[in-house]
Amino acid sequence: MKSLREKLVIADHLISSERLRGILRSDEERCIEAGFKDLNEYLDSRLSSVMPASSFVRFLASFFFEPSLKRPDHQHELNCALFDAYESGEQWFIPALDSDYSRQRVILCELRERFDQGKDVWALRTLEREIKLRPREAVEWLLTTPEVAHLVTGSLRDFLMPTQVATDASVKRQQGGRPPAADLDALELAIENECKQRGCVPRDMEGPKGWQTQEDVIRWALTWLTDRGTPLGHTQAKTHVSRILHRISQKARN
Repeated sequence: MKSLREKLVIADHLISSERLRGILRSDEERCIEAGFKDLNEYLDSRLSSVMPASSFVRFLASFFFEPSLKRPDHQHELNCALFDAYESGEQWFIPALDSDYSRQRVILCELRERFDQGKDVWALRTLEREIKLRPREAVEWLLTTPEVAHLVTGSLRDFLMPTQVATDASVKRQQGGRPPAADLDALELAIENECKQRGCVPRDMEGPKGWQTQEDVIRWALTWLTDRGTPLGHTQAKTHVSRILHRISQKARN
């Protein structure tokens, strides 16, 4: 009887190696050979455990492998998307228990240097232990971010989206129709003005209380949007706030 870990290793290997060799069979057949009931059981198992960011990139990229080509363009896009998310303070990244704020800033500088040099952002062996993530939340973030949703394979989208579609439909029925659209340009201007007034752009742990983390800004944005009659769910607000803070941070550096 194979352990779950053994089954995952075999399935990972079959998916990546057979795609690279051009062997024509489905990922579901590969997962069944590895010992899973079907593809969905493999995906559920793979998304249920915390993993290093580098392993997450390899996992997603493997579904796009083609004979004699590891799709470096796709892997580079994944690296860029995850770096933006890490820099913006997405909560599905998990720092090491002994990684304090100053160490996290050092890590961010190391990542920024590699990113600017066009290197694989997550390849540093020293970061394997320090930068991990919750893969299910990371995939959901990619799927709800239009600019990078194409980086998720169709099988993962089909596996995760039915719940989201049902949730959206339920919310729409309860609301009795489509709510008015949020003015995201106005939201960005409001957050930028708030950053100027408070003297910092989160993630700045030295900022004033209530304006130190991305989660602080999300709570502020949710209230701001609700007051204007255009409420958003937490996941949607988090996606927009993450992008807004990234743009504001870039402006501040320039």
